[in-house]
Amino acid sequence: MPQVSPGIPGKRSRSATTCQLGFSRPVTTKPMIAMPFHPSNTYTIEELKKNPQDILRKVEKDAIELTGNPNLNLTCKYHDGDIYVDSGNIGGCSGGCFENLVAAADILDGADVGNDVFGLTVYPDSQPTNLELIKNGAAAKLMKAGNLRTVYGRGKITR
Repeated sequence: MPQVSPGIPGKRSRSATTCQLGFSRPVTTKPMIAMPFHPSNTYTIEELKKNPQDILRKVEKDAIELTGNPNLNLTCKYHDGDIYVDSGNIGGCSGGCFENLVAAADILDGADVGNDVFGLTVYPDSQPTNLELIKNGAAAKLMKAGNLRTVYGRGKITR
């Protein structure tokens, strides 16, 4: 059972609460994809690859009901026996941490994602993370690779 206790915010933290989770067995995660129009609308990549047409049809139907736009077309992303992805995001409170974005910068160093077919958006989890990415050169690597880099607005830079 998780234990939540009040804590004291540290120099770089944004919260005064800590939560410790205890697991009786190792936790494994699988690569996942968030589908429109909410980050909780997720599928494992394995599941999506096994059943792409049904999942895309369901997500498309739900999206049309949600938006009222009958012209939404997600099933067109599946052709030639594969799923074609036209955009990706690395960011937010979990994906946009310093370590993840430095790793992405190293992977993309010298590459080019600016091909008008695939768009990559990267946004750090906080202003302090953004500043560190600028200081260590990771931000420049990401920008040279052709992604649209935005700044997440949480946290202030303190000296």
